[in-house]
Amino acid sequence: MQTLIVISLAYQLLTVYHGSERVEYTISSGSVEHPTPTGEFVVTARDRDHVSNRWPKPHGGAKMPYALLLRDGLALHAGDVSKPRASHGCIRLSPIAARHLYSIVTVGTRVLITTN
Repeated sequence: MQTLIVISLAYQLLTVYHGSERVEYTISSGSVEHPTPTGEFVVTARDRDHVSNRWPKPHGGAKMPYALLLRDGLALHAGDVSKPRASHGCIRLSPIAARHLYSIVTVGTRVLITTN
């Protein structure tokens, strides 16, 4: 089944198209100091219990559950979405949204990140 993820940084919104299903989720993208890159990406890896090696915190790094990795330093993962544009460049999703995406997305899934 074809899956496509489209992320609007302007609206802080992720839309996933999975077959005939279309679902939208609120996100929190990168801050002004750490902006989320735009462009076309593909999911390169999936890691249910990912720990950041880029943004270390005490005890080994920031937890990034249900991570869908796009490139070094860029992933979609569960996190706090209460404040828009508050991450270090990643796309944060609510835990429910992150679990849903993780369950349907495979390596190779296209992800479009736009400023619109």
